[in-house]
Amino acid sequence: MRQQLKAMLSICFLLLNATLFAQQKLNFHYYDTLNFHHFSALKEDIGDARIVLLGEPDHFHGNIFTAKTEVMKMLHEEMGFEIVAFESGFYDLNKSHEAIAKGENVKYAYTKSIFSIWTSQEEFHPFMDYVAENYEMLKVHGFDNQISGHYAQETLIEDFAPYFENEGDYQIWHNNMNYIQDYYFPKFLNLADFLSKNEALKEAISKSSNPQKEDLIQTLSFISESAKDYYHNDPGNKSQEDFKAKDSNIRDQLMAENLLYLAEKYPDKKIIVWGATGHLLNKIRGALEELDEFNPMGSYIKEKWGDKAYILAFTGQDDDIYTEDNIEDHFYESGNAFAFLSLNEKAIFKSNVIGTEGGGIEELETDWSKAFDGMFFVNQLQKGTYKEYNCGTSTLPEESNQTDDNGTTFSFELKEGEKKSIPSHYLKDNISFNKQKGLVYDQNTKAPIPFVNVITSYSKIGTSTNEKGSFEISIPSEQDSILLSSIGYETLKIATSDNNLEIYLQPKVEEMSTLNISSEPLTAKSIMKKVIQNIPKNYNQGAFSYIIEGGMVFKAFNGITYFAERKIDLYNHDGYQSTSLFGLQDFKSFNNLFSVKICEMDSIKNSPPPFKKVDPKKSPGWQRFYVSYDIMDVRHNNFLDKGKLSKYDLEFSDVKIENGKEIFVIKFKAKNVSFRSSVFLDMKTINGVLYINAEDYALLKAECYVTHEGEEIQKYYDSDKRLRKLKLKVPSMPFTQQVTTYKKSSEGYYYMDEIISESNLPLKPSFDHLKVSEIKIGERNRENEIN
Repeated sequence: MRQQLKAMLSICFLLLNATLFAQQKLNFHYYDTLNFHHFSALKEDIGDARIVLLGEPDHFHGNIFTAKTEVMKMLHEEMGFEIVAFESGFYDLNKSHEAIAKGENVKYAYTKSIFSIWTSQEEFHPFMDYVAENYEMLKVHGFDNQISGHYAQETLIEDFAPYFENEGDYQIWHNNMNYIQDYYFPKFLNLADFLSKNEALKEAISKSSNPQKEDLIQTLSFISESAKDYYHNDPGNKSQEDFKAKDSNIRDQLMAENLLYLAEKYPDKKIIVWGATGHLLNKIRGALEELDEFNPMGSYIKEKWGDKAYILAFTGQDDDIYTEDNIEDHFYESGNAFAFLSLNEKAIFKSNVIGTEGGGIEELETDWSKAFDGMFFVNQLQKGTYKEYNCGTSTLPEESNQTDDNGTTFSFELKEGEKKSIPSHYLKDNISFNKQKGLVYDQNTKAPIPFVNVITSYSKIGTSTNEKGSFEISIPSEQDSILLSSIGYETLKIATSDNNLEIYLQPKVEEMSTLNISSEPLTAKSIMKKVIQNIPKNYNQGAFSYIIEGGMVFKAFNGITYFAERKIDLYNHDGYQSTSLFGLQDFKSFNNLFSVKICEMDSIKNSPPPFKKVDPKKSPGWQRFYVSYDIMDVRHNNFLDKGKLSKYDLEFSDVKIENGKEIFVIKFKAKNVSFRSSVFLDMKTINGVLYINAEDYALLKAECYVTHEGEEIQKYYDSDKRLRKLKLKVPSMPFTQQVTTYKKSSEGYYYMDEIISESNLPLKPSFDHLKVSEIKIGERNRENEIN
């Protein structure tokens, strides 16, 4: 009976759609399989177009990538197209060809250039294989004005350095560029000066003999326009609710200009364009108010090239959204697998072709023949499968940098001792602690020194000075002294005082910028590059699990402070592979709370403490927190990514001997703080110390000290309806500190051994100690195990 009812409903739906679409002739060409040799109707419709734009509704559906790749093969093999212009960095993909010309692995160069939202999906990998195998006849270039790719992070600023007349101008421009790479140009920067410097650079480059000078000038042009957009419109900081289509107008215009530049640079080449439909379509007017003000990239291409530009939009039925009688549902009910629909005549119908993810326009009724020349249908959209692309390793020799690091001896150590599950000062009332305030100055210039590490010697509490050189720190123990350390200054240890301190740090005179080991000069930057290069050898790239035992101090919403002992099962499906926090996420990894028991901090001294067991499946959110970051696991977004090194000042400070082994000590400080380059939220400053095994360049320990933007966090607490009821107050000098250590296993890989973190931010554990007790190797299934 159920099957009969289903059949009747399908027949009724088909009849309804037949009536709706019968008023206009829609000539579908159906295909059972994806075989470009059968796409004769599409081939004929494209005709003699020189530019074919292939649009996808979003970047999350794997079978759309598969269909687009098949059409790309047809365009290349049967119609003579020789360039794929991709929605990725214009600069990055230009640099990939420079690297390949020097002998770089093609797959490696392209993976560093094409945005990871594509390369991290398994269904896109055949595209990567195809363009690599056919490199001599089919080149991939970029048209995006965003400069966030690996090559942009690593070499863009260096490419322009030779064209500055003095170091001062270069440093100012360099600082501005650090913000541009984070899609931001704050109001306190001098926009007019930045634009002026770019014009001077263009003139200097135009007079040079650099074979890539036209590409560099084009890059500077869209950097300047992007800076103006970031400064006046700030699209990167708008919420999904506030962001409107018109906020992309500048980006779309710049992408169009980059594509037109490529068309002029390669006048005899036919170009395939790969990107989002929302960018590649022509103007839509009168269907939706938001789109009336939007000028997409495709509209500029159509205006310039007319019928010589052909826009093909890919789409399919989406089960995740509610639609009524749209074209995708109509095609889905037909039972066909794939189809091409020419739009050379008026075609008014509903469609979700523009996008279904991330705030896209789910459904729109308009005359789509004005937006596209054709549509390619898959039966039903299918989400992509997360998998990093196996691009191999670089075939170029590692470049050394021997001149850009300065450093000296880093003389102090924090007191070593047996690790305890709870620092003793957490057994006291924090309000009762003495507070030490102070100001830190340069001994010679008497100017305040910002972002100095300030640490208590016995209790191990840390903070940093603010931009005015001021600090405030709790002094839990009478045994505490204060240690102050900053790049370029001698470390100082002083006693605490009942009065506010005025502290003067002596600039270092003897500087150890390099160290010769086996006749090889090492600098902070060259050491860090070796650390990054050796990560695949030192840290397991395959699936593994941790059993973690942890103690945490947390103030719950009821106002009571608890100590919680937890046992956590953490599964990392892709191991220590480098993955972007902003690409397609790895949903195969997971963590389980095995067990938890809690005790009020006021009762923790009782013998035995009155612990209460809690059902892990019913435990409140704060007991389930896994809030500390494994620095190695999120390295794509910190100083362990080669592309992020330029965002940090590094100092080679010392060589220590521990258990007969040499340990390199490197201090770091972020030049411009950003979540994308540190993963800590709402930061004001971040600095710290790294300890590296000199034998194999494995990171052994990372100490991170973060101060936060208290006013911004307070605004968030006050604006959130739920949090506002809690009346949360951010301390005057909010901080987070985290120490992560790694240990070598019997199999030869290093794994996280321990994380100890502290913070005075509301809603974060004031203390969190995570200790790995067991490591298991192998894959597991999320669906079968998550609680």
